[in-house]
Amino acid sequence: MCRSAFMAVVATLLPETERALAQMRDQANLRKGRVAIAALPTIYSSVLPSLIAGFVDQYPGVELVIEDVASATCVDLVRSRQVDFALCASSSGAQDLHVERLASDRFYFVCRADHPLAGRRQLKAEEVQARYPIIVYANASSIRQHLDAAIYPLQWRQSFQVNSLSTAAAFVAAGLGATIVPTLGLPQFQPMDARFIPIQLALNRRDICVLSLKDRELSLAAQTFVALVRANIANEIERLTPS
Repeated sequence: MCRSAFMAVVATLLPETERALAQMRDQANLRKGRVAIAALPTIYSSVLPSLIAGFVDQYPGVELVIEDVASATCVDLVRSRQVDFALCASSSGAQDLHVERLASDRFYFVCRADHPLAGRRQLKAEEVQARYPIIVYANASSIRQHLDAAIYPLQWRQSFQVNSLSTAAAFVAAGLGATIVPTLGLPQFQPMDARFIPIQLALNRRDICVLSLKDRELSLAAQTFVALVRANIANEIERLTPS
């Protein structure tokens, strides 16, 4: 290759190489990047907003992509590589997934002040199941799956089945029944001055985990966000826990 041809190749490749190196430096310094996160709606509506706000303020060049979906969909999005990781209820027995437990929350019977059980300080699942219908959630919901497993082979008496906590909160506020939700779901019911009564279940706590693919290394930006959640989620859950 003659010198002029060689210099032409160098002139073409050098800007691309410099751009690639600049992009790597930006990502290393978290000036640029993209993090796609799947999480349960209860997580997105409770603990994540303040963490996201802090992350965006510190790393304004990193794009955050949000997927607020049911637990099963969280797993599907991780496996299809549409998101970097998921924050959801525990998913065990999956050989392709790395599962790290971050924290746990417990469950509360939620009702209006005029409900027959409103004055109780604590409840057992069996006494609620035997006498009082509750507002339940769709089968894909991690809340529904946990509650059903907690009293199996019995079944909850159902007043209504809904898809979202916001609908359940509106129904409770209207006097259409009571429901059972984890700590992360309680903020949906606070505007109506609901009663939050601890309920004893055979499976009394729900693990909140971060899921990622074992064969996929998280980007520095994704690792930084996971570290932020890891450092704060237990305190956030404690903050939401009724006194």
